[in-house]
Formats: sequence, structure tokens, C-alpha cells
Amino acid sequence: RSLLAASPPASRLRFRPRTSLSASPAAAHDYEFTDTNGEVELRLDIGKLGIESSRDVFVDVDDMSLLIRAKSDGTLRTLMNVGTLFDRVKSSETIWFIDEDQLVVNLKKVEQELKWPDIDESWKSLTAGITQLLTGISVHIVGDSTDINEAVAKEIAEGIGVSPSLYK
Repeated sequence: RSLLAASPPASRLRFRPRTSLSASPAAAHDYEFTDTNGEVELRLDIGKLGIESSRDVFVDVDDMSLLIRAKSDGTLRTLMNVGTLFDRVKSSETIWFIDEDQLVVNLKKVEQELKWPDIDESWKSLTAGITQLLTGISVHIVGDSTDINEAVAKEIAEGIGVSPSLYK
């Protein structure tokens, strides 16, 4: 099997969240992330933002993205904007609520067995999660330049924590 066989189908649609109306830039916020039993849970600390009720929170989810905004001090602020989630979710089954000083967002995964290392699709989360997808799969790098092929193989191997086997 090749690396292409482990890739998501080309027909997989990616959606971008609607543009934020926030006049202020998104601030870096700490969050907790857990993946259990076919769903992922995201907990954002919102205690210091002065959010008065759930009516001041806006959660916009589609199959591949998540946008969280909140109104505080009369300004709509972007708390989190994940343009590409780690994998697809069932957006119509999203539940969110405020628990003391945290905004809790529960997302149902489409691929329930796939463990998410983090909420977003980033190089860090992909390299952390790729080993479960590549178990028992050989990856072959094919190209016109041996030097480039070796550099790509080395980068991929370092990312997923294995040693490349180079055959010339």
C-alpha cells in the first residue's frame, strides 16, 4: 500500500468558517482537549472575559471547521478559529454550554475510532496521529531527484518518529 492509500479521499470537502466580525484580534487562549468514545471535547477558559450569559457566545461549526466568538465589553471577539479540524465532525450534533468559567464544546466525530491528538489539523497533530493510520503501511517516495527524495523521507520519518530505510 502506498501513502496515497492512507490519505483522505480527494472528494473530501473542506469548508471555511464565516469571517469574524470582531474588531479586535483573536487572543491566545488556553484550552483543554479530550477525545473519548466517538466525540471530542474542547474546554476554553472564559472566566476573565466578562461574559454575562450564553447569549454572548457564538459557536459556528461545520464538518471541518470551528469558529468561537464571544461578546464582552460590547465587542465581539474571536476566541478560537480552527479553519481545518483534525478530521470531520457531525456539525448538527454539536453541543456547547458554559460550565463555571469554561466554555465546553462537544463535537461528535464521523470516524469514531480515529483518535485525535488535538483539535486542529496541524503538522504537530498530524505527526502525532499519523502512526495509527500508517500501521503496517510502507511509504515509498518516488521522484526524479535522489537527494530530494532522501530529504523528504528524512523529514517524514522524523515527523512520525521512525527511521527511514533508504534504498538506492
